[in-house]
Amino acid sequence: APHHNCYILLHALQPPGAFPSVYHTPLSLEVQRRASKWGGLVNFSWFGEKSRSGDSEGQAATVFSHLGGRLEIPLISLENVDEVERTIQGHLSGPPTELTSREAHIYVCTHGARDCRCGIRGRQVFEALLETVRIARDRNPHGPAAHIKVGEVGHVGGHRYAANVLIFPQGEWLGLIKPEDAPEIIVGACEALEQGVKPLGLAEMPFLTSHWRGRMGLTKQEQKELF
Repeated sequence: APHHNCYILLHALQPPGAFPSVYHTPLSLEVQRRASKWGGLVNFSWFGEKSRSGDSEGQAATVFSHLGGRLEIPLISLENVDEVERTIQGHLSGPPTELTSREAHIYVCTHGARDCRCGIRGRQVFEALLETVRIARDRNPHGPAAHIKVGEVGHVGGHRYAANVLIFPQGEWLGLIKPEDAPEIIVGACEALEQGVKPLGLAEMPFLTSHWRGRMGLTKQEQKELF
C-alpha cells in the first residue's frame, strides 16, 4: 500500500458504481493538495445514503489516522477547508478518539468504470460482506457485528488485486478478496471490536496474510519487513 498517515473519506453524493473512470471534485482536489503535504490520501465513500450536504455546501467526511483513529467531520467545503485542515492536522498526532473503538469500517472498491474487475468482483465481495454482517446481527443483535459498517469506495489503486478491501481503524489493505473470504473478515472485525479496535502498528501481525497489501502508518519498507 502507498505510505500514508491518514485516509480521508469524503461522503459521496452517489455510489462509486456511478463514478466516471476518473472522478474528482474541486473539493477533493483541494483536500488532496493539502493532505499530500502531511501524508494523507483522499477518496470517496458510500454507505447507501447521500451526504446531507450538496455540492454547493460541501459534504461530510470520515478521517482515519494511524495515531488518532477515527474523526468525523460534519461538513467540509471550500469555504471552511482551512479550519478543517487544522482539525485534521491536530488529529494526526493522537491519541485515538473515543469514537475509534466503537465501530469497525470495512470499505470495498466498487469503482467499475475505472476497472471492470472492481465493478464485478468488488460488488460480489461487498454484497457477501453485507450478507455476512446481516446473519451475524440476526444471531446476536447486540453483538459486535452491530458495530460493523460495510461501505463502498472509489479507486484505491491496484486493479490486479481486485477485490480490494480497506479495514479501519486498523488501517489494513487487503487484495484478491473473494466472496468466500467474507466470514473470516467479519469474524476478524468482531474480534477486534471485542478487544477494543484501534489502528495497528509495527507490533501487530498482518490480518489475512495471504491477502495483505499493507497498512496505514507504515512505510513501504516497514510493510515489506512486516510481511
